[in-house]
Amino acid sequence: MIQTATIVGVGVGFNQTGALTILNGAVLSDQNGYIGYNGTSNGTAIVTGANSIWNSTSFLTVGNHGNGTLAVSGGGAVTDNFAIIGNFANSTGIATVDGSGSSWTTQAQLTVGDGGTGSLTISNGGQVIYLNTVLGNSTGASAP
Repeated sequence: MIQTATIVGVGVGFNQTGALTILNGAVLSDQNGYIGYNGTSNGTAIVTGANSIWNSTSFLTVGNHGNGTLAVSGGGAVTDNFAIIGNFANSTGIATVDGSGSSWTTQAQLTVGDGGTGSLTISNGGQVIYLNTVLGNSTGASAP
């Protein structure tokens, strides 16, 4: 049985520490997704397994003001319109897409290190698809 949830906004680690796991073909749809929203927060999101999907119709931010980690593996998929890894100063965003069939598709722009520190690792046949990308966008940004 496929489990589906549709939510306006998802905050993983909004003010504290939070974790989200999407697996076994589950589907999460939202308008805006944030992993590590506020300055002292830590968020981790894992999307793993065939047909497991996180779809954000607008923004997906990994490390907004806080620390965020996104891991896509085992055939999982993430889709969004705009994505930012390491959004504001003092934030850290880490994203990995690992394994054949695992993917992250951004319809418009993927920014790694907008004002904070962003890191994206693609390995073992994982795919990241985007229209435009920006690495190290603002003063103080880092995209090692």
